[in-house]
Order: sequence, then structure tokens, then C-alpha cells
Amino acid sequence: MTEPQPQKMINDRTFGFWVVIGGLTAMLVVALPAIFVFRSSSGDAAAVITAAGTVIGTLVGAFFGVHVGAAAGAQGTKQAESARQEAEAARQQAEAAKDSAFQKLSTVAAVLDPGSEAAKVAQEVMAGPIC
Repeated sequence: MTEPQPQKMINDRTFGFWVVIGGLTAMLVVALPAIFVFRSSSGDAAAVITAAGTVIGTLVGAFFGVHVGAAAGAQGTKQAESARQEAEAARQQAEAAKDSAFQKLSTVAAVLDPGSEAAKVAQEVMAGPIC
């Protein structure tokens, strides 16, 4: 039985686009004031912009890493469920083939002379661990 999939409120590509735009906007919000505040010292402005860029870049990168990992996990779960269903179908098919074979074997054993070697073998097979 498969679980119902949650409905996506926002298209994944659109959401990722807005995450990137948000990161770039945050960089502008930090960079422009830093440039004007540290007008005489470009090293200080670069330090502020670099510090902010490192944090914002890490957060945006983490977002995409988690997003890709979750998508891969969902795909793996689908594949595992599909493989489980195929294995279950194969098991049911094998059970049906075994039942059919034992029905035919019991029909043959009923026709044979009860003291014959073939009847003894058929009885041993039907009483064995496979049944």
C-alpha cells in the first residue's frame, strides 16, 4: 500500500529561483551599505561583503543540498516499493506454479499402483518440506 503524496504548494524550480534571488538581494543589502560606510577602506568593505557572502552562500547551498537529497530519497523509496511489489508478484506466481505441480503430482500418484516405485516417490515428494 502506498502512502498518499503531499501536494506541492510551490513549483520546485520557482521556489529555487526565489531562494537564489533572495540570496542575491541579501548580498546587495549588505554590500551597498558596506561600500558606502567603508568608502575610505576598501579592505574593510571587502571583509564585510566576504563574511556576509560566506554565510548567505552556505545557507543557499545547504538549501539545495537538502532539496536534492530529499528528492533522491523519495525516488529511492519509489524504486524500493516497485521492487517489493515485483518480488511479491513473483512469489505469488511461484506459489501458484508449485500448487499446480503438486496437484498434477497427486493426480499421477492416485492413478499409479500404490506399491510401485513411482507412487512411493510421488508420496515422498508430496510429504516433503516443500509442501
